[in-house]
Amino acid sequence: LGNHDCVHPLSRKGMVQVEDPAFGFIGGQDEYALEAGPQVEGKTLARFIALNSGAWLEELPDSKRIETRLSRLRAWLAESDRFHWNFAYFHNPLYSFVVSKSRLFGFFTGGYGHGPEEQLRRLLEPELKGRVQAVFSGHEHFYQKIRPQNGVHYFISGGGGRIRKGAVKNHPEVEFAAETLHFLDVELTTTHLRYAAISPQGVRLHSGVVTR
Repeated sequence: LGNHDCVHPLSRKGMVQVEDPAFGFIGGQDEYALEAGPQVEGKTLARFIALNSGAWLEELPDSKRIETRLSRLRAWLAESDRFHWNFAYFHNPLYSFVVSKSRLFGFFTGGYGHGPEEQLRRLLEPELKGRVQAVFSGHEHFYQKIRPQNGVHYFISGGGGRIRKGAVKNHPEVEFAAETLHFLDVELTTTHLRYAAISPQGVRLHSGVVTR
């Protein structure tokens, strides 16, 4: 669930989409855990945890409201050992390297990226560390693969619509970045995650392997 899903008042902060079966939100919930793949050596291949990062950002100042989401996430993460792979996915990236915006004659220039949600990162990263192997996000309108942070691989794949400039490509923490339309293909075995960002023409823009 992204910020554009929540703009119109009639969307009720995106809940209209969440409650509509056509959008595929499991159980009509804005957050859920999905198990996928066969049982191998007593473990399910993969588990995906979907979070509503927009709601987390909205509720962060209210400790009582955020505690409900945090408690639910902790319960899911406590079962991480049941799976060979654990993934989290949500709209707003915890890590994002974008061109810094500067002010010139009262106007912002030099970048179109949103940048990382550092406050959310401070809350979520200690929970995810050691329990998930990769996090997938969008929000930025480009592709960016971040080098592992505290053992977690971060992917930004926002290349399904209008592309924006501003992705930093030459940074010690950026494995690869591209400002182009793309989709992200991921293949799993119990020991390897193979990923590839692919253009609409079928060109492989970037690929790699994560070993479990």
